Amino acid sequence: MKSPTIYTVTILIVLSLIQICNGKIILISPQEGIEVAISNAIEGDTLQFQPGIYTGVLNKNITINTNGLYITSISGAENTIIDLENNGRAFNIEGNVDSTCLIEGLTFRNGNVNRVSGGAISTLSATPRLKNCIFENNYADQAGAIRGCFYSVENCIFSDNRVATHGGAMTLYGGCSTILKNCLFVNNDAIEGSAVSCIQSSPIFINCTFVKNKGLSAVNLFSSAKPIFENCILAFNEEYAFSYMTFSGDDYNNPSFFCTNISENQYDWDSEISHHLGQNGNISLDPLFCDIENNDFSISSDSPCALANNECGVLIGCFYVQCGAPFQCGDINGDGLMALDDVAYLSAFVFCEGEYMYPDNAGDLNNDDFINIVDVMLLYRYVVNDITPTKCLN
Repeated sequence: MKSPTIYTVTILIVLSLIQICNGKIILISPQEGIEVAISNAIEGDTLQFQPGIYTGVLNKNITINTNGLYITSISGAENTIIDLENNGRAFNIEGNVDSTCLIEGLTFRNGNVNRVSGGAISTLSATPRLKNCIFENNYADQAGAIRGCFYSVENCIFSDNRVATHGGAMTLYGGCSTILKNCLFVNNDAIEGSAVSCIQSSPIFINCTFVKNKGLSAVNLFSSAKPIFENCILAFNEEYAFSYMTFSGDDYNNPSFFCTNISENQYDWDSEISHHLGQNGNISLDPLFCDIENNDFSISSDSPCALANNECGVLIGCFYVQCGAPFQCGDINGDGLMALDDVAYLSAFVFCEGEYMYPDNAGDLNNDDFINIVDVMLLYRYVVNDITPTKCLN
């Protein structure tokens, strides 16, 4: 009989969560609005958005200065939309708010803060976390969707955001070491840095995909920026992958690259970064997206970004091999097998902010549109009894 270690660990984690989750749950509806709920929340509370489209003055320009809030949705970002109606941003996050504040599962649409920065979210002396959010069609003079510092930005989509200057999707400011993981930047627009502008910051990009962004460059580095790109794709952007600016007295910009593919832009590994090509697993090859015209950025089985086809032995970019091929339900890490490591992977995802899965419904073992402890228990049972799941519907 196989060891029940994963099962035991899962139970212990759940018991621990029950002990520490002592805040109250505040339900928010489109009719009642966000402002009152957030102003009445205290540290440890969960603010849970019901499905719908949130509009009007009670759902914008809201200040968050309470630490330890979990702001989330019942039905995911696709079904929970804050529509800012091209007038204002959603959240101003200020003060001592740190990584204990998590915003998850919301869509931020049509923010507009002309002549200032941060079309959807702005932080000031705060470092919250963002996860499983969508930012689309937001506008600002700088930082079309988000600006400031964040502890982490994970599994988020930034599409069709735009600015008058730089930082089409986001601008990360001085001292930031934001971790950006499994994020997609597509069709954002700026003069420079149509996806990201880094100003005296050192963010870490892990398994991110930058594609079809407009303007002079997808990423703009300002004054001593030292970002790290690990397992990322920058491809099919309009002109340069990177552009640079250094002010007098500042150190030079110094990006680092590991197992990253920069290709199919008008200019790829330019003279500032060309020495990284061929080092540390960095490549310049067509990523072979499934259907770039229709924004399907999963990759074909012979893509150099597939974990079996590059010297790093890792997935490059934020989407697995798919191209319309059926996936194996329960194959959480996308290696073609269903085994105990998939149970560990899914447990980490559910309980410990672990790696994301692509396709994301590979872990929905009971096909209820939620990935939670029930799916972990089902997957464990399937693995130890060698049963193939029949759900996880496409």
